Amino acid sequence: MRIIALINQKGGCGKTTTAVNLSACLAHHGKKVLLIDLDPQGHASLALGVSPEEISFRMASVLSQEAAIEEILIKGPYPGLDLAPSNLRLAALEQQLSGLPQREERLLESLRRLPWSYDLIVIDAPPSLGLLSFNALRVADEVIVPVDASAFSLHGLNRLLDTLDLLQERTGQTIDVSALATLSSKTRFAQEVVEILDKRFAEDDVNRLHGGRLRTVIRSNTHLREATRSGVPIVHYDPHAIAAHDYEALAQEILQREREALLPVQGAAQEALPGFSPLAGGALFTWIGPEDVAIAGEFNDWIPDRKIYSIPGEREGENVQKWLPFAAPRSAYRLRIDGVWREDPYNPRRVEHPIGGSSSVLELSDSVALSLPEKQPSHASVVAWKAPMSKTGSLD
Repeated sequence: MRIIALINQKGGCGKTTTAVNLSACLAHHGKKVLLIDLDPQGHASLALGVSPEEISFRMASVLSQEAAIEEILIKGPYPGLDLAPSNLRLAALEQQLSGLPQREERLLESLRRLPWSYDLIVIDAPPSLGLLSFNALRVADEVIVPVDASAFSLHGLNRLLDTLDLLQERTGQTIDVSALATLSSKTRFAQEVVEILDKRFAEDDVNRLHGGRLRTVIRSNTHLREATRSGVPIVHYDPHAIAAHDYEALAQEILQREREALLPVQGAAQEALPGFSPLAGGALFTWIGPEDVAIAGEFNDWIPDRKIYSIPGEREGENVQKWLPFAAPRSAYRLRIDGVWREDPYNPRRVEHPIGGSSSVLELSDSVALSLPEKQPSHASVVAWKAPMSKTGSLD
């Protein structure tokens, strides 16, 4: 699962429009997507035809811990797309939480308790770099910064990078940042903005901008404004519109990054035995059976399946394979199997869990890794522990 935050402190740069239409296009491709409206204006909710004022519980209820996030979700306003709505009550939350410990981790805590997983979570952050945006950044794996044809958008990108430096200093968290040229006109200044972005991302000393500039450019379009006003994503309002093609291209670009990330490990994954296997600097988890399995551990802040890629199998339902790209030599983790938290049945190593029970321990330092298709050398080795199986071959 990947968590993508849309952030720019400058308003009017297409941030909310992109969050909504990117989410809808990803869902249109069969992905299970959650859109979190973290902007007090509630425009992402309105853009999906949802009036936040008519809903009892919203994101303010979640961050104030009055409700769990699954209680406020609007399931499937469009196929494959769920919404966590927001409204103006969220604006008072920063003052309400002032002085409270871990106020920047309220969203993190709520996602840890989410009882099911998504392929992607998209967060529409507010046009500011306060508490709400910090909550979004704390859970994000990637940040997309929409930049329109204005100097203020570029300034917003610089301010965001300063905030990410602060986040890394406090938590050790690093986030890939990408820039997206939005609502671009054909003016000379608009072209200059794109050129500035390309130059900025090409600079050797700018190592914070790992994501690069997204190739897609979102063009201004009357049908896009009409779709937003009607509360319908452009891919459903007018799939032939220019903006629909642009957001479709953006969704394809996001999905292509996932395919490219998995490409080096798919060949080796086919040879894996049940259990975990150190692979390509991370860990491959393989289970036999049709169960729904999610992984949460120290490597992903205990958010189920965050930072973890699902590897599509040749015969769906026969096994589950998930790849964690980066892992420390030793990490505690748990599995959620068909909604029930438990230790990894393939792994006998245990450690006491902070809130009770025990967790499994991922050890990479004393094993031999699966070889990649190119037979790259590695220090670790395949370790597979057979768990008790049912007669059907699924996890017992």
